[in-house]
Amino acid sequence: MAQALIRFRGERALTQKAAVRLLRMTEPMVSRLERGDHVPNVDTMLRVAEATGTVLQVEFVPNDRSA
Repeated sequence: MAQALIRFRGERALTQKAAVRLLRMTEPMVSRLERGDHVPNVDTMLRVAEATGTVLQVEFVPNDRSA
């Protein structure tokens, strides 16, 4: 999430305040998401995907631990 938001802002030369308006979030929330200090819920992830023109994809993959 953090990388996607930072890349989105960088590609469009958006300030954090401009991103806040597009995402319909508070500035502290966007800041926490960009720093990776907050684990977003699905609604937040969908809002970010919609605002950034991307698709949210959730994938389950095997882990490396033996059963």
